[in-house]
Parts: sequence; structure tokens; C-alpha cells
Amino acid sequence: MSALFITILVGVIAAAIGLAVGWQLGAQKSDDAQAIQELEERLQIAESKRAEYEAEVSEHFAKTAALVNKMTEDYKSLYGHLAEGAGRLCDENVQMPALAAADSTDDLPSVSFDTQPPRDYAPKTGDGPGQLSEDFGLEKTPEPSPFNDRIAS
Repeated sequence: MSALFITILVGVIAAAIGLAVGWQLGAQKSDDAQAIQELEERLQIAESKRAEYEAEVSEHFAKTAALVNKMTEDYKSLYGHLAEGAGRLCDENVQMPALAAADSTDDLPSVSFDTQPPRDYAPKTGDGPGQLSEDFGLEKTPEPSPFNDRIAS
């Protein structure tokens, strides 16, 4: 065999291998592109479902607020009707107090709370050492010495 034939044969084999590898990479890339497209579609569907859910929650709370306001107005109307009926139909001894305005804060108790943050130590009391003092809670006892033991025995 001649060197030219071997060179041509190696070139054809290398070209065939290159075409096969290129074909495989191209097919894999198209599979990846299809997977990316499917993921993007799923993301769009999830985002639209979330937007629908948020709109539904917002609508729910708006309707709840409207119903609570309506209930408040109905309660005021009912209370007014009962107060009027009690005033007209009952003795003078039975009186219903007038319903206070909703904006009035006169009926609210005036309460002040201690708003200091909690401490991780007890505050110092009196003239004694505070809890953060190095000798707080320690009693001064004489240190044992060999002489004290001999005297006591």
C-alpha cells in the first residue's frame, strides 16, 4: 500500500468520525433546546397561575372588607332601631345608650405599657454590687491554709 492511499484512508475515517461526533452533538443540542423550551413553557404556566392566585386573594380580601363594612353599617342600623324602639315602647327606666361614632377614641382606655426591651441581667438595686460586678453573689470566705487546719485540730 502506498503512503498516499493510507493518507486518504485516514482522512476519510477522520471525516466520518468528525461527522458522527458533530451529528451526535447537534442532536444533543436540539434535545437541550427542546428541554429549555419546555421549561420556559412550564415557567410561564406557573407564573400565570401565581398571578391568578394573587388576583383571587386580592379579590377575596377586598370582598371581605366590603362585607365587614356592610355588617358594621347593618349593626349600627339594627342598634339604632332597637334604641329607638326601646325609647318609644319601654318605660323611661329602660334606656339604651347612644352608639358612639366609629371615629371616636374617647371610649378607649388610656393604658401605657412599659416598653423597655427585656434585659439579660437584673438591674442594680440599692448600693450593693450589680449583677455584672465580678464579685456579685460571691461570699468572701477565708482561704484555707495549712495553719488553720492545725489550729482547728
